[in-house]
Amino acid sequence: MKNLILTLVCLFAAVTLRAQSAHEFKCATTENLEKQKDADPGLESRMLLYEEQVQQWISENSNKLNKAGTTITIPVVVHIVYKTAAQNISNQRVFDQIDSTNKAFAGQIEHSMGAFSSGLQANCNIQFCLAKKTPDGQATNGIERRQTTVDSFDVGGAVKWDISGGMDPWDPTKYLNIWVCNTYSYFSGYANYPGGGIGQEFGSIVRYGAFGPTDPTYYRGNGGTLTHELGHNLNLRHIWGDDGTSCDGTDYCDDTPNQAGYTRGVPTGVVTDNCSASSPGIMYMNFMDYSDDIVGANYTPDQATRMQANFASSNGVLLSLANSDACSAPSSCEIPTALKVISKSSRGAELGWTAMYGATGYNFRYRKVGASSWTSSTLTSNSKSIGGL
Repeated sequence: MKNLILTLVCLFAAVTLRAQSAHEFKCATTENLEKQKDADPGLESRMLLYEEQVQQWISENSNKLNKAGTTITIPVVVHIVYKTAAQNISNQRVFDQIDSTNKAFAGQIEHSMGAFSSGLQANCNIQFCLAKKTPDGQATNGIERRQTTVDSFDVGGAVKWDISGGMDPWDPTKYLNIWVCNTYSYFSGYANYPGGGIGQEFGSIVRYGAFGPTDPTYYRGNGGTLTHELGHNLNLRHIWGDDGTSCDGTDYCDDTPNQAGYTRGVPTGVVTDNCSASSPGIMYMNFMDYSDDIVGANYTPDQATRMQANFASSNGVLLSLANSDACSAPSSCEIPTALKVISKSSRGAELGWTAMYGATGYNFRYRKVGASSWTSSTLTSNSKSIGGL
């Protein structure tokens, strides 16, 4: 609307979480890791060395950081790569996903721990914020979009680069990159472990239908896929140790019972298997299992300590993320972007703009070209209808 001059600012508050149930989930992190090893022969040895460093740090510091109560906040940017309108998920879905994941990492999911002690539902002292500034210092809501011609993306790096139909990552030392796209149908998401080093492709990928509170009949309905994948980014293994059903694997956490394979669906009560044959059984409600979101309840204290080891000043490869200033807006209040005309008539128009994370209101004003006064209003939504033009 070239006949109008407008300014927008926003106010902040909490966003209400929506919750639903979920169904089947499959993580392809192990498949992605094998593909990475094939391309990088030195990766496995670097991961083993880092694991030794992590174990040493935990043995020396496990009684310190968990009890300090200091929260690590990690800036994230969500790259939405879509081909169809259905894949172009809303900003609100992204906001709800971040809120759901933060609640999980804070130990605030109110699902049953079965026969396990409530003390095994840890506050990890780790939270995530949508970035408020871009790498070049401009205001952002931490979300960017691109329409692609690619039907779906397999494991690997294709979705992570413009040249292959995806979106380039932001600086991985300052942002944790998350890509939302249409993945191959056999998996819901995957992630990179930090032990091999933080390269440009470090981050998480989530299938669009499994991101944020969504259709309860489609994958995970309460955002559990990203919560699971971020666990991998922070060096957590699957709770059964990725050993099939042999009971020989490990997730390097003493307070997660040994388990023969992953769990599906909505188990209840005490569930046992060949690895944990007596009560309390297996920890099927752990976020690093495959149970539906309606069951997922916890990370354990040992898992929390393991994640926090990545931010240790001596050897933590993710320390730069904790020190990033990308969670701070360039100004005291973000300015919405992407002002556009949603619809118009001969005498009016509806205008819209990018919804900003945490905003409860927008101060909106406009004036007709040539007029001396402005018309102002405070809005709760990210659109405004103007008449009498």
